[in-house]
Amino acid sequence: MKKNIIAVLAFTICIFSVKAQEENKVEGFQKNDVYISGRVSYGVSFLSDSGRSSEAFIFAPSVGYFVSDKIALDLGVVFSSSFVENSFLGQQEKKQEFGFRLGGDYYFTPQKRFSFLIGADLFFNNVSYESGVLSDENQYGINISPGLNYFISKSFSINASVGSLGYVYTKSESDFISGVSTFVFDLNLSSIVLGLTYRF
Repeated sequence: MKKNIIAVLAFTICIFSVKAQEENKVEGFQKNDVYISGRVSYGVSFLSDSGRSSEAFIFAPSVGYFVSDKIALDLGVVFSSSFVENSFLGQQEKKQEFGFRLGGDYYFTPQKRFSFLIGADLFFNNVSYESGVLSDENQYGINISPGLNYFISKSFSINASVGSLGYVYTKSESDFISGVSTFVFDLNLSSIVLGLTYRF
């Protein structure tokens, strides 16, 4: 009798042990998953030949939802601040930017720990210049960029995007300046953007 009880207890412990191991396995995204994501970047550059230095900070949080097994929609905001100075000419320019973006991501292998993805964003940005030399402006556009996602735990993943392909229409708030259309194509590996995602 005691042997049977011990055997049952051992079997039960094994079952719960296996179940716990399965629950601790890191899996990817699936339909109806909700997540929050964000990226923070800070950069400084200096060109000694021209005397030009720049400093930039970007914070971009977002919330997303998987509408299917491979497609996620997300809504986000962007805050950025940059400062450019030319020591040779004695010029300074500080720029503040605030914007909204509506995006969609297609994951090639979302259920796995690692997945490549393609992201597309529609965005609106308001850009203000504090020097008063340049007029404030509004930007509208679309951006497409390749990327990847990697789960470091059940809830957290790191992601990265490289370069971009897009279109931007810039309209100055000054009545004397016409709107400008710009096509962007950049696949430079130095333009990698890193982010962190939390899945609920």
